Amino acid sequence: MDYSFVQKLKLEATQLIEQERQLDEDHRRKLKAKRSSKHASAKPKQIPTSTSPPTEPPLSDLIRSTDGSVVSELLLLRSEYLRSGGNDPRILTKMNALEVDAIQIEQQLRTGFQTQPVLGPKRVVYPHTMNRHYIDTGYNNGVNRQDVFDRPNNVNNGGGNTNTNNANIQQPDPIEGEDEEMRALRIEHKKYLLKMQFEKERMLQEAEFEKLKLDTEGRTRVRSMYQIEQESSTPTYNQASIDQLNLIQQQQQQQLQQQQQQQALQLQQQQQQQKQRPPDVIRQPAAASKPNDRIATIEGGTELNADPTPANPPTAPATTVTPTPNPASEEFVTSIGVQFEEIRKFPGTQVRVRLCILDDSDPTHLVDASSTFVTELADLGVEDKSFGWSGLVMNHVFKDLVASPNKRGLIEVFEGALVAARTDVQLFSGSRRKGLSINEGFHRLKLYRAAELSHHAKDFAGANIALRIYKPEQGPPPTKTFEAKTMIPAMPRGAWLPVENKLDSTNTANFFSSGDGFDLYIDGARYLPANATVSRVTARIFNSTFEVLNYGSTVPGTGKRDRDNTGDGIISSKVDLDSLVHSPSYNTRCEYRFPTSQLPDKTGVVLFKLYTLCKVTKQLRMVGTSVLNLFVGNPDHLILNEGAHQISVSRGTPDVHAFLSGTSLDGFPRSPCTTLLVRLVHIKPGDLATPAPAPKYSDSIYDSSPSKPTPYELKLYPFVATERPSVTVRDALLEMKDLIRVQSDDALLHFVSKFLTKPDKVGKVPALDVSYVCKYDASFGFKISCDAAQNLRCSKGFAVAIISLNPPGFFYLDGGLASVEKFDDITYTKKTDLDSSLRSPMWKDGFQVGHSYRRRPYDPKLVAIIDIRCMVSDGSDYRLEAQGWTIVQIFKPTTNTTTSSNEKYVRLANEQLPLYEGEPPESLILDLQRRPNDKTVEDVLAEHVATRSITYTKGSSVFVRVCDGRRDEEMDLYGRDVVDTTSLPQRKIKSFVEEVYTRKVESLVPKGVDVDEWRLRVMSQFAEITGLPMML
Repeated sequence: MDYSFVQKLKLEATQLIEQERQLDEDHRRKLKAKRSSKHASAKPKQIPTSTSPPTEPPLSDLIRSTDGSVVSELLLLRSEYLRSGGNDPRILTKMNALEVDAIQIEQQLRTGFQTQPVLGPKRVVYPHTMNRHYIDTGYNNGVNRQDVFDRPNNVNNGGGNTNTNNANIQQPDPIEGEDEEMRALRIEHKKYLLKMQFEKERMLQEAEFEKLKLDTEGRTRVRSMYQIEQESSTPTYNQASIDQLNLIQQQQQQQLQQQQQQQALQLQQQQQQQKQRPPDVIRQPAAASKPNDRIATIEGGTELNADPTPANPPTAPATTVTPTPNPASEEFVTSIGVQFEEIRKFPGTQVRVRLCILDDSDPTHLVDASSTFVTELADLGVEDKSFGWSGLVMNHVFKDLVASPNKRGLIEVFEGALVAARTDVQLFSGSRRKGLSINEGFHRLKLYRAAELSHHAKDFAGANIALRIYKPEQGPPPTKTFEAKTMIPAMPRGAWLPVENKLDSTNTANFFSSGDGFDLYIDGARYLPANATVSRVTARIFNSTFEVLNYGSTVPGTGKRDRDNTGDGIISSKVDLDSLVHSPSYNTRCEYRFPTSQLPDKTGVVLFKLYTLCKVTKQLRMVGTSVLNLFVGNPDHLILNEGAHQISVSRGTPDVHAFLSGTSLDGFPRSPCTTLLVRLVHIKPGDLATPAPAPKYSDSIYDSSPSKPTPYELKLYPFVATERPSVTVRDALLEMKDLIRVQSDDALLHFVSKFLTKPDKVGKVPALDVSYVCKYDASFGFKISCDAAQNLRCSKGFAVAIISLNPPGFFYLDGGLASVEKFDDITYTKKTDLDSSLRSPMWKDGFQVGHSYRRRPYDPKLVAIIDIRCMVSDGSDYRLEAQGWTIVQIFKPTTNTTTSSNEKYVRLANEQLPLYEGEPPESLILDLQRRPNDKTVEDVLAEHVATRSITYTKGSSVFVRVCDGRRDEEMDLYGRDVVDTTSLPQRKIKSFVEEVYTRKVESLVPKGVDVDEWRLRVMSQFAEITGLPMML
């Protein structure tokens, strides 16, 4: 056995004793020399009354480093306290708090756990801690007795009030012929000798303990330490500490007796109630309590000192419940349900909880996936620093647990991927002799700081977690509704005004007659997307069969035909350089006049198209289209749709094979929150056509009923209305220095006319990317949906799509499929469409309600890894077969300039992506993490394909949707209509697009087996093989 460490401690203790002797001799020589020579001055030289203790040998190598233990913390704090000269009150306060903990733990050791170390939620304490406590107490008392000699008798240095604290303290007897300087030196020397004495005793105790710890297999570790204490000739116990210890013991024994009496009384009451209760009534559990200073449990599941809101009993059918086995001398197997309620006073943002079932009788404390449960990301509550799960029941059932008083639940609260706080809860109450029972009821547990975040200890003051323990056979307990913080703010005032103007179809003054005309005004637009710059609107009139109605629009005020509009009937709006770029003003008016013998087509519809110069691509893009009926109302008479209108802008164009009307765009998705402001003015023959200026939007003139916000637009309006910067069209154009070099207004207008005049004549214009609607907000996060796969290699297996994030990419960088959940938000598909093909399965999970990617900080390098695996049956067992993987980019690529200006957006995408063979290599995962912000995922994948580190599968692909957390409803309505296939290899596009049909997934279900039962069995096998948590 290696005793080198013990020998080292003894050698250092001997060196300290020798150093003490040398210092004592030196002091005596100085004192003798001082007495032999008197100072000539009448007034002796003053020595400062507060001096630092002499330098001591470093103690860091004497401290046994035990992670989180009171031992290490006490020794470290003592060393810091001595080095600071005893002048740091913060260190002294921490030492006193830890010493109180040590006394309480020592009391527990003496009352029944004398042969085992005490396992707490944050540290491990061994019995020798108390030896150090008694040494420290004596040392502190000795130092305090010496410290009073340094204090002045008067608080204010010579005047007035006397220090009553020093009045009853015995002062040292003066030595004959000793002046003030010699007296101060003698006091300082005594303090140092006293400190060296206690340090010597501490080191000897440390040496003895280390020797005991190194004994073979550590037998009788605790008992031997107590024997050494009793046989020691020099007592190490301080009488005040012994009295305090005895007082604590008496108080705890009294509390234990009172609790046992209460339990016995509750048991008698329950037995009497059960005798009087009819057999067809379910027995309600009574909360069993156990002495625990961190657990507050009362009967009925009510929180101690909480709101007096009674919980409703669980709803269940009236059946007879078999009592839980509760023998007095043997253990039993049972199941336990745990339901988390909320967390209070916890300073976090990305909070989730993990519960592990531990057995203290097993020193290894090994856990597996079946004894571990991890919650979803918690929602931020209305109350400050509170977290819960709004709309979700966060419970879990642990099956086949052997009842034991040693079973406890270790609860860890995570902030991101780090453990921030811990606590524990007893799962069974009672004892083997008197019988065990499930510790049912409501528990609110104090959270203790974790070792890796010890510098945040002050932030966890008062932090606690609430949970319920229940019997699964009686159903889950009632859930207290958690009030999550309202994250969707109200509609800003004036963002969209509800106005409805109805024409009187019976008023003959509104009838449109021969010779009448009308003026069309294009006043402006509101809330263009963030990637729009200068914009322009074109207008054209069609009938219901898409025939152009060229009524010969004239230039306002001249009566002459507009040469630019001759022949094609296209009207182009003007550009106002001084208007806001995202809510521009066009101030455009066109006159339409008809001869007395001509009436316009009553099916006439104005088709508007909105174009812009994209800020990202620097190219012409179409924002969307709008339609407006020219005439409404009475079928017997023409009535002009007169008035001011606010119409929505849709992402699409009317179907030319259908009849055109004012409702032709109702089935298309809108460009969120973008609207046009237009007017129709009825002109009678002989009326003077004077231009009417555009009214203010705040005057509630525009009929906004055609643009009433959809449910998903209501979520976006508060952000769109507040995020758009107050930048003019002129300033936006001047920012495009790579396109515009001349800064005069004429040059800007010429540039606009070059890019935006007659855009309908340049062919089909690509649509503007609508990802740039609202900036990324971590409180909403983003969402991913894996909808289907196509042409997988396996035709005999049940396909599952695993979705994980990179960074961190732990699932592939830290153990592969054997890794348990690593907090990179791993989820997988669970709702396979049984009517879909085995090689082309479809999943109905969508944007999973139970899994969200919220409160993740913005990272332009963040990607999702989609990994397709097939569960193939080998008779009674299953095995996994890899089908391929792909990468999905989450955020829009940005340059350093746009990132610094806080322009961060989530992609809005519905795309078909190719699958690659095998598993993603580590080099690719690291390259994705290190890529520049403006480098896309496609660029990185192309580089690895070129080097053949990754290869395409033979026609396998996957369909994935990505969106901002506020736009999932919009994607569910319209996101599946158009699929982006630009990421597919164009040379092999045919093999990826053409689907290979095979038998359906339902053919895997054995005959006579329930589908849901079979699905549950397969998914359980999948979770067991992959090591991932069960998600249903």
